Amino acid sequence: MVMKNEIFYVCGALRSGSTLLHLMIDNHLKLNNPGEFDFFFDQINKNGEEPSLKYYKSWLGTHRIYNSKGLSFPESAISYSDVLDDFVQQLGMNNKKLILNIHRNFEHIPKYFPDAKYIHLVRDPRDVAKSSISMGWAGNVYFGVKHWLESELSWDKLTKVVKPENIHVLKYEDLVSDPYKTLDNLCKFIGVEFDSMMLNYHENSTYEKLDPSLAFQWKKRLSETEVRLVETKAGHRLKSLSYEMSGFSPIEIGFFYKLLLAYQNKLFRFNFNTKRYGYGLVIKEKFYRNFGMVEKHQDIRVKMNQIELKYVK
Repeated sequence: MVMKNEIFYVCGALRSGSTLLHLMIDNHLKLNNPGEFDFFFDQINKNGEEPSLKYYKSWLGTHRIYNSKGLSFPESAISYSDVLDDFVQQLGMNNKKLILNIHRNFEHIPKYFPDAKYIHLVRDPRDVAKSSISMGWAGNVYFGVKHWLESELSWDKLTKVVKPENIHVLKYEDLVSDPYKTLDNLCKFIGVEFDSMMLNYHENSTYEKLDPSLAFQWKKRLSETEVRLVETKAGHRLKSLSYEMSGFSPIEIGFFYKLLLAYQNKLFRFNFNTKRYGYGLVIKEKFYRNFGMVEKHQDIRVKMNQIELKYVK
């Protein structure tokens, strides 16, 4: 049985190194990190209202990551909290502390897991923004940094109700440049001894050995304009997290420039998706979703999930 006071959440934006950290943690003999669990909270709206259990079960049925976890939906559950509790118990492993990765909606966690502890995983947003383009999530860095900012705002909401001693901050750049010290400090926070097997994650995965050059790639990969765009949009957060600014001046983003960036973003994403899924699937997915054709939309999502599996590392 998993005790609620033995659950830890890794909270960090997508493309912040959560998969790498997951592989490291899961290689520890006394830790269990089964990966991403955003589906725990994604269907809770901004007001904290939960979906019906019937809808939630149906939504999970076409969720690629949920279906990869081998979880069974608890038919006897009478509340949303019951469902999450049951999932956690299914994930439990004897004598191992449970650590789950979440990329957004952090503020919802305390309601269901009041005794949880948190690891704030942070990466330079200039690198996150560029990486988001390669994933097809954005057509430029201005929109590529959007989800990073949203995650950080969600983190701010969480920290208002969590005691500082239940929070540990871990920077991706520290992880790749000084992994031993960074992981040792993490283990102390979790309450276990450092396990050298954490550094051998690459032996059981498709990931390569740690390379310090993975940190601050934006210095070589981003143009001056791209750097200025990210810093103009997220500079305040960069400074609060003690990231060094480039020294470039902010860029003025007027109405027409923002319109151009939005058009570039939509066009890029459409072309990316049609190349990956095919024009027919992309159009049908949008049509069925916009017109509330639930069953047909679910069928399309299943087909798209099968295609996505080819690109999962």
